[in-house]
Amino acid sequence: MVFRLRAIRTLCATALLLPVILGCQHEPTEHFVTLGPEGGDISGFAFYPDGKRIVTTHQRGWARVWDCESGLLFKTLHDKPLPNGAPYNPTVDRDIVVSVSPDGEKIAISNQNTATVWDAVTFLPKASLIGHSATIRSLDFSPDGKRILTTSMDFTAHMRDDLTARMWDSSSGRQLFSLRAVYARFSPDGERIVTSDAQSKAVQVWDANSGKLLLTLPGFGRDVLLEPSFSPDGGKLMTASTDGRVRLWDSATGKLKYATRQIADRFFSSKFSSDGRLIFVDHALPQGWSILNSATGSPIRTGTARCSDVSADLRFVLSAEQYSGVVLVDTRTDGTLYKSEKKDVESAEFSPDGKHYALKYVGGVIELHDIPKLSQ
Repeated sequence: MVFRLRAIRTLCATALLLPVILGCQHEPTEHFVTLGPEGGDISGFAFYPDGKRIVTTHQRGWARVWDCESGLLFKTLHDKPLPNGAPYNPTVDRDIVVSVSPDGEKIAISNQNTATVWDAVTFLPKASLIGHSATIRSLDFSPDGKRILTTSMDFTAHMRDDLTARMWDSSSGRQLFSLRAVYARFSPDGERIVTSDAQSKAVQVWDANSGKLLLTLPGFGRDVLLEPSFSPDGGKLMTASTDGRVRLWDSATGKLKYATRQIADRFFSSKFSSDGRLIFVDHALPQGWSILNSATGSPIRTGTARCSDVSADLRFVLSAEQYSGVVLVDTRTDGTLYKSEKKDVESAEFSPDGKHYALKYVGGVIELHDIPKLSQ
């Protein structure tokens, strides 16, 4: 197998020169590496927590670990069907989900309705997660990496969509309990789970150890909810729904702290900043993004770029679409830091350490870009 691995450094005189932003300065070079076997084939990816490595999954059923700085292949996890009893069949489903534990010690990779947990140090398989009847849609490790949440649109004996979330021991693969939910995530301390169910429109909080229901947030009616999220300190819950409002709740009591005015007719995503002081929402009608004060819900800044991802500190927004190219925006100025007319981008994501962003193209090739260093 020949791998196409290239590192390109572009000088200031080239067309990829980053424009100068008023009040900001950036390094005079644009550096990126390209990952992928000849002809592409990457189907999904996930960064290590420290941002130094990236795991890619491939439509033929294997997974690889790469060095983000050099683009060199570090390890191939498997070249054969995944060792959990369900050989990968690309004609059935190409959705492969991958997740790295927050401590960087485990990697979970789905394979249709099952998943394998790998040791991220020895690169040996540790556990198989077997129990879903439909394709796994998400994998979420607990903060300590000892447990993992999976979600899937499972079917019961009556062939009815069951929207199941399951909790597993990530070392043994033992299922601990299951919940009815289409979305499920751990709290920052790993002691609770927040779930949402698009059918019942309910947001619920559960004990992550026992699976006991702790509270249900009221008052959504017909409004479809986006993925709810805990604040970084775990004390608050944020929800955004199709009525165009963001709501903040006390995560222990379920008491509503505030509901914003209508920001837009439609939300795509919402996110707390890493310090919990800000909230980011990506929306349409009007198209763009808004940054809110998380304590009051009042808007602080707005922009017009369509958001594919936002950095953890909410400083940068990536707009990457299949037919319109790539734009990197500084949210403090709404200025463009990088723009490329290169199209066919399927997805874009920032690394957890805020130093890189990844662009996945149609055909399965990934570019890893450096985020420019700015000074005010």
